Amino acid sequence: MLLTGRKHVLAIGEVGHVFRDPAFARRLWNPDPGKCVWDNVYSLRGYRPSWP
Repeated sequence: MLLTGRKHVLAIGEVGHVFRDPAFARRLWNPDPGKCVWDNVYSLRGYRPSWP
C-alpha cells in the first residue's frame, strides 16, 4: 500500500488485516459526517516512511 499526501508517496506498507466496523472507526477518526463516514479499518505490516 502506498500512503500519499502533499503530492508525494509518504510511506509504504503491506496491508495486514482489513475489517469493517463503523463504531470502532469512529473512535479512531473523527470525520465530517456531512462529507463522509469511514467504516473500514486496516492494519499495516512493514510500515516504512519514504519521505523525510
